[in-house]
Amino acid sequence: MAYLYRHIRLDKDEPFYIGVGNDTDYNRAYNNKRRTKYWKNIISKTQYEVEIILDNLTWEEACEKEIEFITLYGRADLGKGTLVNLTNGGEGKNGYKHSEDSKRLISKKQKGISKPSISISHKGRKIKWKDKIGISNSKPILQIDPKTNIVVKEWNSTTEAQKVLGGSIANCLSGRNKTAAKYKWTYKLI
Repeated sequence: MAYLYRHIRLDKDEPFYIGVGNDTDYNRAYNNKRRTKYWKNIISKTQYEVEIILDNLTWEEACEKEIEFITLYGRADLGKGTLVNLTNGGEGKNGYKHSEDSKRLISKKQKGISKPSISISHKGRKIKWKDKIGISNSKPILQIDPKTNIVVKEWNSTTEAQKVLGGSIANCLSGRNKTAAKYKWTYKLI
């Protein structure tokens, strides 16, 4: 089940954030991670309290209520209220307003003006930085049984293995996960 919560700044006794969560012990409501710089700016100045407004909702109901409450209190970035929410609520980035710097970067990128091209050498040929991602996906990798640590199969690339087995093999190779598709993975040493 989902819930709707609000953060209330104690210096002004007013809500400054509305959110939804679906964990059973309200971790999202009390968690300081994955918050905007505006949210963090407020809690650096004052104490706040968490209030669970509605509980035992479906996810869809919680998202609808989040939209209603954000509309009720208003977003500060739009000059309509006290909330530091950067979207209108619900799922996704509905109503997100880009900063002027962000708009300029997006405009340049759409016009083809992006980061300078950085070349690196791979297998005797020059490649651009944006092509570098494909190199790591084209290295031979080894599929390892996690119980015995014996190589089960050698694959030509991460992409090939992921097409057959699924899973986030790249996350395993980078060290973010211990296993993927029920196996350990490593690059083949050449």
